[in-house]
Amino acid sequence: MAASRKASKAKAKREKIHGRTSKKDRSSIYLGPFKRVSWLWRPLAIKLCLIAGILLVAYIIYLDATIRSSFEGKKWQLPARVYARPLELFQGLRLNADELEQELIDLGYRKGSATHSGSYYRQAGQFTLHSRGHPFWDGQESAQQAKIFFRGNRLAKLSRLDNTALPLLRLEPMEIGAIYPNHREDRVLVKIEE
Repeated sequence: MAASRKASKAKAKREKIHGRTSKKDRSSIYLGPFKRVSWLWRPLAIKLCLIAGILLVAYIIYLDATIRSSFEGKKWQLPARVYARPLELFQGLRLNADELEQELIDLGYRKGSATHSGSYYRQAGQFTLHSRGHPFWDGQESAQQAKIFFRGNRLAKLSRLDNTALPLLRLEPMEIGAIYPNHREDRVLVKIEE
C-alpha cells in the first residue's frame, strides 16, 4: 500500500513538472459522450439557461393574456335583437278576430283564461287578453288586461276589464333575429342537450 502511494505521488510530481494535471484535478463537467465543458464555460451556460427560462415564462404569460382577452370579451356578449313591428290595437283598426288570434299564437300567447300574462280567451268575436308588456322606444309598456270586440273586419271596441275605454294597446313585437354587431352574424343560443 505504501508503495502505491509513493508511485502516485511520483506520477503527480512528474505531471506537475510537465504541465499536466490528473483527471481528478481537472475543472470540468462531463456532459455525456459529446464533450467536456470546462469550469470557465459553466457560468455562461447557467446564465444562458436562466435567460432562456425567463423568455419562456414571459412568452407563456403573453400567450395566456392573449387567449384570455379573446375569450373574455365573447363570454358575456349579447346579440342585438331585431324585432318585427309591434301590433298596435285601437278602435277602428282594420283587423278581424282570426287575424288577431293568429298574431297571438305567433307571439306565444296561451289560449285559456286571461288571468296570467301572455294568455287570452276567445268567445266568437270577443277577446279577453292579458298582455305581457314590453320596452318600446317611447317607454315601458306594462302588462294590461283588456277586452277586445270585433264587428266584421274591424276592431269595434277596446276597453279595460272594468269597461273604461283603452285608447291603445300595444302587443310586444315578434323577435325575428339576433345579430352580433362586431361580426355581423346571426347566432342562435342552444342548450347543451341540443
